[in-house]
Amino acid sequence: MPTESDDEACGLDETIPLGAVPEPSARLVVREETPVVTCWNQPFADRFDPAGDETRLRDVLNAVTADSAAVCSSVAAGESAEVTVERPDARDATLRVQTRDDGDRVVGWLFVTPRTGPGIDTVASTLSHDLRNPLDVAKAHLEAASEGSTDPHLGQVAEAHDRMEQIIRNVLALARDEEALSMSPDVDVERVAREAWAAVETGDASLSVADPPSAVEADTDSLRRLFENLFRNSVEHGSTNSRDTRSPDDGVNHVSTEDEPVEIRVGAAADGFFVADDGAGIDATEQSHVFDPGYAGDTDGTGLGLTIVARIARLHGWTVTLTQDDGGARFEFRGVTDGRDG
Repeated sequence: MPTESDDEACGLDETIPLGAVPEPSARLVVREETPVVTCWNQPFADRFDPAGDETRLRDVLNAVTADSAAVCSSVAAGESAEVTVERPDARDATLRVQTRDDGDRVVGWLFVTPRTGPGIDTVASTLSHDLRNPLDVAKAHLEAASEGSTDPHLGQVAEAHDRMEQIIRNVLALARDEEALSMSPDVDVERVAREAWAAVETGDASLSVADPPSAVEADTDSLRRLFENLFRNSVEHGSTNSRDTRSPDDGVNHVSTEDEPVEIRVGAAADGFFVADDGAGIDATEQSHVFDPGYAGDTDGTGLGLTIVARIARLHGWTVTLTQDDGGARFEFRGVTDGRDG
């Protein structure tokens, strides 16, 4: 995979390097009104066979669609684009380009995903295969270190390993759209929300839980992951310290750790519950796209966190909507069965 001369990061964010993404993915930048692919992963190289350290986006698109000129014009103008992959060996696939304006240039990401889904099945299979081996090694070393030791930290590590194993199993089930939820009639929303909060790097952000449903019918592990993804989204993108100021390095609104950290609330909504923050919010023109796979707004994220939130809600039979709340984002979940009515 080539490295970029003028773009330091070849990763989708600080935790997911581009080379670890199983779907064909690439980084691009617009130079002199020409979109150029500057960095890519091995699946992208295998499918498109880019030449040299850089390749024009149009050369990539020519191999899959007759609309390459129109797509390149849209990308050069800072617009996102989507085309159907028409080559015989890649039917039922979609090529998406997500862009953002960095002020002095347009940069973006390219994803190729199955049209029948967001590619989460492939991601989940990779998680299962590539994480289980190092996880097993970690468990073995932990077992050896625990012999004769009373260090309480080792117990916490063991719990984290078990949680990772559970996440792998659940993500596989969700990605394959299996109705594999283990439903309980009296899940405590506040308890699960606080457990999720403890599992997320929250910095100086704060959580308040006020009058949520006391008991709902849900799968506890999936509900916990739903809260984790929403909390992480608010903490990473909901800074109230500088709503109009972006980092000169990556264009992302970061959470302040000193001045005005984001405040997150969980509470009862009609026929369900909500998760809201007082951060920068999401533009009304973009709200209908936040649950789309690969959509990451003006950040370098993978755009899968909220997709998984929507999928968890759907598997429970809930609806999820995004609105504004005092300037921040508010996610409302409705159609939630009250465990006390069972």
